[in-house]
Amino acid sequence: MTKPVYANDRQILHAGDGLVHVSAPPDVCKTPSPGGPPMPVPYVNSAANRDLKKGSKRTKIGNKSIAIEGASLKTSTGDEPGSAGGGLMSSKTKGAMTWQTASPNVQVEGKAVVRFMDVTMHNGNTFNTAFQAHGGTGFAYADDFDGACPICKEGPERHRILEDPDIASRANDIIKDLRAEYANRNRHDSLRVAFKKGRGYMIAVMSCLCNNGKKTWAAASGPTTLDGFAAIAGRHVDNVISGGAATVETLGAANRSPKATAMDALDRRWKAINTLRKNPDFDSAGYSAPGNCAAAKLIAGAKGHVPARMTERFFSPQAEWSATYSVRSSRLSNEQLQALAPVELDAVMRNALAGDAEPVSFRAGPDQIQTVASCHTCQELLYMAVCQKDDLPCG
Repeated sequence: MTKPVYANDRQILHAGDGLVHVSAPPDVCKTPSPGGPPMPVPYVNSAANRDLKKGSKRTKIGNKSIAIEGASLKTSTGDEPGSAGGGLMSSKTKGAMTWQTASPNVQVEGKAVVRFMDVTMHNGNTFNTAFQAHGGTGFAYADDFDGACPICKEGPERHRILEDPDIASRANDIIKDLRAEYANRNRHDSLRVAFKKGRGYMIAVMSCLCNNGKKTWAAASGPTTLDGFAAIAGRHVDNVISGGAATVETLGAANRSPKATAMDALDRRWKAINTLRKNPDFDSAGYSAPGNCAAAKLIAGAKGHVPARMTERFFSPQAEWSATYSVRSSRLSNEQLQALAPVELDAVMRNALAGDAEPVSFRAGPDQIQTVASCHTCQELLYMAVCQKDDLPCG
């Protein structure tokens, strides 16, 4: 098999790499219904790099054409049942898959090369915002905002950090080992004392772009380091972030983008959240103390390493935990939403397509592990530390 070639520390895609792209936001197509008008039904599309069209002509990797700006995969399949009018925006099924982003500074034959994690669009309808090249789980972090970031003036896609199965698996293994360690400690041990009142911790695991995206990191939430965490997490990741909470200074210092020229916005947001949390008339559910969250400690503590993948999962050996707060799952552009206007869609589906915040419940406990999306505090702060992350060198 041909060895991978990289641009901006990310693999360049080509017709011989064997990769398949799966859409996460559904390809909503008008589908026949028995005895009634066509119904909008979501389908999951996929497309393979072997079907590359309009790739490079003279420059090859392993004698195969390279994916470049303007290239496409000729067929995105999975939406074939939508035969009563096709996609809501494209009015067809089995259309092409195209890339919406590419390398900012690496070109082949005068066009930017397409890399691992560049955003895709299937059948002219769905942005592949949560599942991109090499796959993902559907969760993402640091993209919980609309419009332009107040610091770099770029949109959510320039900040997004996806979760993937490997990172999720490492977090699960850390939590399983923490549970086993807790069971082996006596009742007066510091680890057991930490959970006497039902306390729990978020465990965050991240990979950065070093070692072709394989260098891994972990952190636990809270103002101090959870007893035993460093040794246990160190079995499953390369680096463990220990110590207390992140500060506005350390989180801001993680942002190395040359466009990050308005970092005072982070300071103002940080202070505003602290003020709201002290207001007895404000419902602070979902708002953690700034800097205490595992994801914030992880990004601040990694000190310039560029986040590639990340997850957060809850650990408590005793108590059940649940929380419900608003989470954005996917987005379409304003132009795409306008195209939906004549179509009667279920309200929940419209909200999901629009990226409107929907209440989502998360549960975890002694016998359950699941991914937890960013709390309201991280939704407000985290993206301000990772502006233009995919264009920066790691380390």
